Amino acid sequence: MPNLMATTRCNRRCEYCFADEKMESSAEALSSPTLTFERLNRYLDFLTQSNHKQLHLIGGEPTLHPAFPEIVHHAVRKGFSIKLFTNALMNERCLSALLQLPPGAIHLLVNVNEKSSHRGAQWSLLNKNLSQLKSRAALGINVWQPR
Repeated sequence: MPNLMATTRCNRRCEYCFADEKMESSAEALSSPTLTFERLNRYLDFLTQSNHKQLHLIGGEPTLHPAFPEIVHHAVRKGFSIKLFTNALMNERCLSALLQLPPGAIHLLVNVNEKSSHRGAQWSLLNKNLSQLKSRAALGINVWQPR
């Protein structure tokens, strides 16, 4: 299954993150923190020619890409089914874009950490977004520091 890193930006700093070396603190990430829409379209064309119709959107936090709503709608219009790897700490614009997609076009795997690891209003935002996403979202629980 193709993984597409939409952005190296993230609104969390999880200690176990597999993508930590690609996050925006690295020189590579700072020079190109988001995938351009043009490049994304070329990748989608390549995947279509390769008979791939499923796509994993990863990051960073994919919903932080400035064109996230346009990206997911464009990919779905091209016939892709999307799995979004996210922390679900997204704004209303991104949430609305996801809720407008047809059922089954996108599934979210939401990485949830313990409540104490969330800053400020993050825990409330996570719960609000999950309550609206309902069955579109599945929870991924990370066990990284056994006690």
